[in-house]
Amino acid sequence: RVFRIYPLYWVLLLAAFGLAYFHNPGLLALPRELLVSLFLLTERNNPVLSPAWSLVFEMYFYLCTAVILLLSRSRWLLLMAAWFGLSCGLIFSAKSLGLEGRLYTDPLLLEFGFGCLIFFAISRNYVLAPMLALVTLLLGAVFFFWGAQQTLHQGLLPPMPRVQSFGIGSALLLYALICLEHQARFTMPRLLIVLGTI
Repeated sequence: RVFRIYPLYWVLLLAAFGLAYFHNPGLLALPRELLVSLFLLTERNNPVLSPAWSLVFEMYFYLCTAVILLLSRSRWLLLMAAWFGLSCGLIFSAKSLGLEGRLYTDPLLLEFGFGCLIFFAISRNYVLAPMLALVTLLLGAVFFFWGAQQTLHQGLLPPMPRVQSFGIGSALLLYALICLEHQARFTMPRLLIVLGTI
């Protein structure tokens, strides 16, 4: 993941700095600590390349997953569950512990947990019946459009409302589509498969 993510990110980051020279010279005077954080993808608030905020979460997830796999290849599932249990505890008690604003207490991490739950369900062949998959698909769309409606009226949602709307909605949509695909009721368009593979 390091070789797939960092080189392209660095090329784009340097290009963005190059453009900043002409359009926003203030970015060239960022503190050294912030520059190091931007290059290492440890800073979520990226003033140079704002879409890269998601890569910070991605690299954190891959790092923790790699550590878990190094600890035990046979009990990785149990360790993943323990890690997400700990993450949930930290997320929901961040305010009382004075840990708000930390990467490891950000509610958006719950979305990686949703992805792991979907993987677990499909790998154990917990595939929804076609009618139940369609209901799940509809429910996912309802959550997703609820988030879109909130965003339309309030602007960018804080992390927890985003997880409750878009996160849950996306997880339900994904799980339903995978279930339908497993039953040969639905096939992803070839173009989307090619893009996903890339």
